Amino acid sequence: MLKFKNILFWSFVVLALAGAMYAYFAIKKSKKPQVDALAVLPDSCLVYLNTGNFFELNNKIRSQSLIADKLKLFSEINVLCENLQVFDSLFTENEGLKEELADNPVHFALYSQKPEWLVTFNIKQLGDQETVREWLAKSLNAREEENNIYSFRSGKDQELYFHLNTGVVSISNSSAIIVKSHNVSLSKFINSASYKEFSTTLSEDKLLSIYVNHNLYSNSGLTQRLNLSALCRKGFSAGQIDLEPSGLKINGFLNPDSTETIHGLVNQESQSTADMLSILPYNIIGFEAYGFSSFASLAHKSERFAKKTNGKFWSSANEVAMFNLRKEFNENIKNHLVAFETAVSSREFVAAEITDTVKAINHLRFMSDTVFSLNGYSIYQLKVENESLNIFEPLLNSVTRYCALKNSFVIFAASSEELALLLDNIDHGQLALNNESFNYYRGQHFPDSYNYLVYTSPSANKKMIPSFFNFSAVGKKDPFENLKHFSYSLVNDANAFKFRLQLLNEAESNARQENVLWTLLLDTLSDMKPAAFVNHLTGENEIVVQDAANTLYLVSAKGTVLWKKNLEEKILSEIYRVDVFGNHKFQFLFNTKNHIHLLDRNGKYVKGYPINLPAEATSHMSLIQYINDKDKTNPDEKDLRLFIACADKAIYNYNIHGEAPEGFIPVKTEHEVNLPVQYIKVGKSDYLVALDREGKIYTFSRKGEGRIGLKNRTLANCSSFYVDAANSIANTNLICVDDKSGLINKIKFTDEKELIKVNMDHGTADIQFSLIDDNRDMDIVITRNSNIQAFNFHGDLLFEKNLGTELSNTTYYSDESHSFYYSINSAHSELLVFDVMKQKVKKIKAGAMPLVISLFNDNKKYLVVTNGSQLSCLPLD
Repeated sequence: MLKFKNILFWSFVVLALAGAMYAYFAIKKSKKPQVDALAVLPDSCLVYLNTGNFFELNNKIRSQSLIADKLKLFSEINVLCENLQVFDSLFTENEGLKEELADNPVHFALYSQKPEWLVTFNIKQLGDQETVREWLAKSLNAREEENNIYSFRSGKDQELYFHLNTGVVSISNSSAIIVKSHNVSLSKFINSASYKEFSTTLSEDKLLSIYVNHNLYSNSGLTQRLNLSALCRKGFSAGQIDLEPSGLKINGFLNPDSTETIHGLVNQESQSTADMLSILPYNIIGFEAYGFSSFASLAHKSERFAKKTNGKFWSSANEVAMFNLRKEFNENIKNHLVAFETAVSSREFVAAEITDTVKAINHLRFMSDTVFSLNGYSIYQLKVENESLNIFEPLLNSVTRYCALKNSFVIFAASSEELALLLDNIDHGQLALNNESFNYYRGQHFPDSYNYLVYTSPSANKKMIPSFFNFSAVGKKDPFENLKHFSYSLVNDANAFKFRLQLLNEAESNARQENVLWTLLLDTLSDMKPAAFVNHLTGENEIVVQDAANTLYLVSAKGTVLWKKNLEEKILSEIYRVDVFGNHKFQFLFNTKNHIHLLDRNGKYVKGYPINLPAEATSHMSLIQYINDKDKTNPDEKDLRLFIACADKAIYNYNIHGEAPEGFIPVKTEHEVNLPVQYIKVGKSDYLVALDREGKIYTFSRKGEGRIGLKNRTLANCSSFYVDAANSIANTNLICVDDKSGLINKIKFTDEKELIKVNMDHGTADIQFSLIDDNRDMDIVITRNSNIQAFNFHGDLLFEKNLGTELSNTTYYSDESHSFYYSINSAHSELLVFDVMKQKVKKIKAGAMPLVISLFNDNKKYLVVTNGSQLSCLPLD
């Protein structure tokens, strides 16, 4: 017994030690790195960026941003994007590395030498360090150098390096900066006062954040390419970058040094942007504006930075006036000072809002050597010794040779003739606020109030671009084409400024439609509603459309043709997306007059297709998925059926593989069937329902056998119907509308007919069935002349709107944040979009109903429309 107890005791000891050792090594392996990847970045970086999701960021750059496509036309940016793609591919191919980078903050810092850059991120478990090192070395085809630093070649054959220590992966174009990063005695970026000030802005869980040290950046050679310090040469800024399909947006904070001109706006009250814009002309292509509560204070603070080019002018004017005219003139300027440029070459102006016009006239007399009339306007010619007088230097860089008073503004110009023409345009209402493209942009992106605001149209004002953006373009394409709007604003926030930068792409359209994201020119006209498709490889949305020459197009979300295929016939039915083989690879299905087509994503026919129809199709094909009694939430793919009516007065049935199901008997009809077959399930029974053109109702089973045998009929040439299934035959109804008499027809499956009178104008109307209200029951949308009405099946009016123009048909769309009626005016090729929430109508040039889609999977809705030979994409809002 004692021996047994000893054995038991030592067995327990051994097991306990084994368990402790296992726990020790398990904890060691699962231990997270103690060193933060951000903490190794050396201080004195010019630019710092971070991303919380490297793969999502690269996906946006690669496939969801038209702005990125434009910027890739510059060689330097294209190289950067190509390198991002290389690393994305390498890390994605290795499942281990992919998991390490997934939802893991990545840090990027740029330094002045060369320039040098450094990328860092943490591995997730410290115990996996050797494994991750092996993965990196293998994926990058790297060789080990000294100090555990590995070298490898990038996609552009550039020598790069990586290092992994204390759980931190470092990648750089300089081995020296990697060594420097792990020197704990050197100062680190994370400990700098500027980083601490902006640390909340530089959140690691955002898609992309940016920090700029203007002190260092302004003294680097990088300003010759990308001048991030054009406005502020000393100070710091940080913001969140948002890459949208149509634009680039940065929101953040700027803290300028006290020696900066812009610092004069600190603690000045922001001013109404609309008040400043009221003086700008229609053909504006750029402006620079200051908003302030005291111009005298701003002018005084900025005076020390002036080049004194206007010193003699003010000395002479003060002497003539015999008082400090400059001081009084500055004190009379109220809230706004703006320099602007119009589309006509060299036409530049400055407008200063004034408090007292009588006082301003007195000031201008002392400042001028003559006053004359030109085209009915009083023009003041300022006293100058040279033709380049600029009385607002250093705030603005514009010639102020002539001036005139207009609408509480004094307007200055270099030419009296140009000034007179501007005044005439203002008098005739030719203002920027009447420019649809500009007005839409400013309504979406200008702040309500501002202290500093600069705007330009890069595509129209290319001469100013090189001063802050001077990358070299490659190829024949114009990188600035369709880059219609750029703006940068500052609004006071304590001792710093909130800033917003916006660059927006807006495509040209034959219809001159504002806010067009992209436009694609098809080979010929198209009057088809576009259809949605999904790339099963990337999850990205794509678009299918056909033109009048029967050419079928597959188009990317960014408006690029992926392929074209001629079908010889027009598509008649809806285009259905299907997964025939159940392997998450999609195909699209539709019918033409003589065939049923099933194409894969590459435009190739799936085996068994096209199906030759027995006779010409008289109805659109229906794709029906039988409900499985065992699992109604997951119908079996094999229960997909295709039903189509043909000119031989028969309804045919095919399975998804293009085969006629065994045992199905084609349904013979007395007259042609012109509407798609519908399917319902009532209790345990299936019903397929069809109408012929004389109104006879056919109900049949999966086998094609007749059911019920309804004697009641709908009206002849019925344009649409809906079968409202219930839990029993007695409560199941076929619904159609007699527009000639204003009656809802409800035909029960017990062969009883109920007529419900609705308050509508009698006559030919378009009838659609759609879910309008929140009760999940189908409703009726009726379009007649210029009027839209919606009723429930009880005849209650749910909605009514007269749009004041002839309408062809209407459909309804809603989601958690939208409620719209879409109506086509065929005579004018115009789509009218009525926003129920805002009670506003928007008109869009279109020849067919739009596709409403979250095109870029960004929770924003877009309209894809055809207009003549154009396919265009517009944001819904």
